[in-house]
Amino acid sequence: MTVDKDDLKGIEAIDWNTVPAIDSGVVKDCRYKVGEYELRLLKNPATTGSDELIDIVYSMVLLSGKDILLYGNIERDNLRALAASLGVSTKELQSEYKTHTYFGPLRTVIYSAEAKEEQEVYEGNLADNDVALYLADFILDAIDCLDEMEVITD
Repeated sequence: MTVDKDDLKGIEAIDWNTVPAIDSGVVKDCRYKVGEYELRLLKNPATTGSDELIDIVYSMVLLSGKDILLYGNIERDNLRALAASLGVSTKELQSEYKTHTYFGPLRTVIYSAEAKEEQEVYEGNLADNDVALYLADFILDAIDCLDEMEVITD
């Protein structure tokens, strides 16, 4: 996804069912100032919607003040909720997903107010700092930002 950062508008809770709550699950050591924006890593954040089909493991939000302009998630399908909504057995979905767990594979997804784009399956380390750098790279590439990230300490 590539967007013009001058045309970005805030994402509203009604835009997507999985908008992360920006003060939920904040990883304190993974907040960054990038130019006029803030990047904030959230771990297992609550969402503003009621969609249980997606489990957000991590979310990196690009903020301007309190407005979310973009966010990137490492997320996965919740197979129990998906099975219930489709009227099929969880075992059937587990077989289709080739897993014995209740979740699909981790994937990277970027959201703006207008678009959602799946990037790739995430196979990396789930350490906070590694995830923060990985998701920040996707978001900053999406807005074509080359500014340095400075850790916010407070």
